[in-house]
Amino acid sequence: MADFAATTEFIRSQLPPELHTPRVGIVCGSGLSGLAAVIHNIRKIPYESIPGFGTSTVQGHNSELAFGLLGKGGVPVVAMLGRFHFYEGHSLSTVVYPIRVMAKLGVKEIIITNAAGSLNPHIPVGTIVVIHDHLALPNLVGTNPLLGPVSSPNHQRFLPLSDAYSSSLRRLVFHAAHQLSLDNSALAEGTYAWVCGPTYETPAEGRFLRNAGADVVGMSTVPEVVAAKDEGLDVMVLSLVTNFVVIPSSYWSIREEVEAELAGKPVVLPTSQIVSHEEVLAIGKEKAEVMKSLVQRVVELLSEQENMSLAPFFFSSPIDVDIKLEGEDARKQVEMKTEKEKVVSCPVYYDGDSVSGTVSIHVRDGKKVVHEGIKVEFVGSIELFYDRGHHHEFLSLSQELAAPGEMRQAQTYEFNFKNVEKQYESYQGINVKLRYFIRVLISRRMAEVNKEKDIWVHSFRMPPDSNNSIKMEVGIEDCLHIEFEYNKSKYHLKDVIVGKIYFLLVRIKIKHMELSIIRRETTGSPPNQYNESETITKFEIMDGAPVRGETIPIRLFLGGFDLTPTFRDVNKKFSTRYYLNLVLIDEENRRYFKQQEITIFRIPEN
Repeated sequence: MADFAATTEFIRSQLPPELHTPRVGIVCGSGLSGLAAVIHNIRKIPYESIPGFGTSTVQGHNSELAFGLLGKGGVPVVAMLGRFHFYEGHSLSTVVYPIRVMAKLGVKEIIITNAAGSLNPHIPVGTIVVIHDHLALPNLVGTNPLLGPVSSPNHQRFLPLSDAYSSSLRRLVFHAAHQLSLDNSALAEGTYAWVCGPTYETPAEGRFLRNAGADVVGMSTVPEVVAAKDEGLDVMVLSLVTNFVVIPSSYWSIREEVEAELAGKPVVLPTSQIVSHEEVLAIGKEKAEVMKSLVQRVVELLSEQENMSLAPFFFSSPIDVDIKLEGEDARKQVEMKTEKEKVVSCPVYYDGDSVSGTVSIHVRDGKKVVHEGIKVEFVGSIELFYDRGHHHEFLSLSQELAAPGEMRQAQTYEFNFKNVEKQYESYQGINVKLRYFIRVLISRRMAEVNKEKDIWVHSFRMPPDSNNSIKMEVGIEDCLHIEFEYNKSKYHLKDVIVGKIYFLLVRIKIKHMELSIIRRETTGSPPNQYNESETITKFEIMDGAPVRGETIPIRLFLGGFDLTPTFRDVNKKFSTRYYLNLVLIDEENRRYFKQQEITIFRIPEN
């Protein structure tokens, strides 16, 4: 049984009294031990001298426990300069022992960092990923740091982990990034997969983890998170992406290579893709300053929050902001889902429309509010759901409403963005959202107060000059020959698809036939491209066996479906295309299908 009392007694014997009770614990991953450089009054204790501790044998991991003061407020912290890994041969109880010791010393929050490989094509090398969930394969096969008897009869046996990663700490990270003026692309959110190691993932393992919902993968962290939650700590994890996991779209065929050689044909070998630990350490060193600054600022914000200097901002802002758009009630409304699955109504605007209105700011309880300026912005933004934290702003207009000063009573300001060019239509899909919104920013010393109000943009297109019909064939030699024809290839949102299906040869027993409209959403760009399809509607157009020479008419009204125009390579971020999918099912439930892309556009309703 671990003797935590002996461990904590020894540690405190090596420290001055002001460092006996650290507030925040920090675990430094591969190449990230440089955080020690910004800890003041630092005291380092080698792991080998601490009762119950193991040692780290991995390059890039020191073996020291550092105590000191971090940040402007001098927050007492304890930092692991190097961690223990399960793959080094340590038991999981040894791996998590320092975490439990931190809790016994008085730590309330723990910040865990690691180096990880990216499984998500939208999360490039160098990104810091704020972890919001994990996938622990070793846990699923019986390897868990909580295995064994509980420490006391009152200790919780079955630990819930649905809230393992503190939302309030994650919120602090993004506030810290904003205050440090980090680029939007510097941070993302995602799910961490824990694998045992020490081998890097095979392509099949990487593909499996990605399909299971993981964004990054690494060989540590999750046991520490589980132990920290078991000790009642608030947990935050920052994963620095140091490499892409090698997941080829297809395997190189050695057979085809040999056949080409034997035939005397030139053979172009694929480029070798191998991950190295040196690569991981190099990226860790490159991003060390950003990681240090981010962790330090989060610790400072934690201290400020505890001291209530940020209470008006973090708990109940003394300011209420209301945005009203001129004539919004008279405009057509479109319903839009928010991140919390609520539905809000947005007024519809068109390209070239002015966006004007008022901003009303109310001060609660007659309090004096000091600000460093108030401005209003009109923003067009593309948000990729697999790239959360990265908002790609393609339009940004700004107007100053008030110079720095103080406010004691309600104020109303007018704004007018005249004849704004809105080059793209609003869109909310499976993995991407294109939105336009008004944003009011009130700059304050500690943090900004902001309020947003969405609008919805529609874009019209003139009917195409040429709109040829579609004629295609489906066939299986000597068994089936079908021709189908649609009256045109381009349709407006309220149009009608008219077509015919001709059976020229039928020697298989067809049970029924379906026609569906499929929307295919593509995000990213090759080779890091992600496709998602959804069926908008599907209906049966034939039931029973057709005979040779039979003709089946098709008439499909588009106005009743939730369609958007076709989008192609919008701001080089995403595309949305539509397909007519014809499916035949025979009596043995075999399916024969043919897809044809159609173009959908919007025309004025009148």
